[in-house]
Amino acid sequence: MIHSCVCHTVKCLNYGQVVVLVVGGRQVPFIFQGIRGNCVVGITSGNQVLALDCGCITAIICGRTAVNTTRFANPNVITIPDSGAATPYPSIINVSGLFGTITNVTVTLRNLTHSYLSDLQVLLVGPQGQNVILMSTVGGFSPGVVNATYTFSDAAVNSMTENTIPPPGIYKPSITPPVTALPGAPGLPYGTVLSVFNGTNPNGTWQLYVYDQFAQDVGAINRGWELAITTRDSL
Repeated sequence: MIHSCVCHTVKCLNYGQVVVLVVGGRQVPFIFQGIRGNCVVGITSGNQVLALDCGCITAIICGRTAVNTTRFANPNVITIPDSGAATPYPSIINVSGLFGTITNVTVTLRNLTHSYLSDLQVLLVGPQGQNVILMSTVGGFSPGVVNATYTFSDAAVNSMTENTIPPPGIYKPSITPPVTALPGAPGLPYGTVLSVFNGTNPNGTWQLYVYDQFAQDVGAINRGWELAITTRDSL
């Protein structure tokens, strides 16, 4: 059976997704099967093939929720001087095309080399201004690390500590007080958990500020950084 009516916006559907459509004032259970020409095609609860002109869908009133994790990366090296702001400062990842709001964020620093990790402060700032210190005055002393990859996640078991060089792995955002304001970055106070981004729009400019607090030791994040953003959208 084929229906047509006034054109309305159609939200994206996934193959095999079960929804309820309002067609001509009547609710029609519908299993999405694909697009053929100008028609949205699927199967009704009675196993009938239903072809809907795209203008026929007046609303989608299903309770289905889409949860997706998308990765974005800036692979460019971040050069860390013996003191002061890294280059670039901040390093940028532009996020676009995501739907819904954030439910989880993880951040990965790829191939970090530094001879004295305790010098570093690393701050992540989201598009709406929420922010979190990923690491500050942690990671032990000389000889530091070479090409160590660290992922920061609220779900991690361990935090980095002040006096121990951390092996590559997954850690909670890790801070040894006091935390000082980073020049050119948003002001204090800074967040301490990545859940500060939850419920916000993921799209926009994400900024990573890397700052060396003390002289004599240098380093680099040789393969840049990565964001993994999980969003939730009610379809």
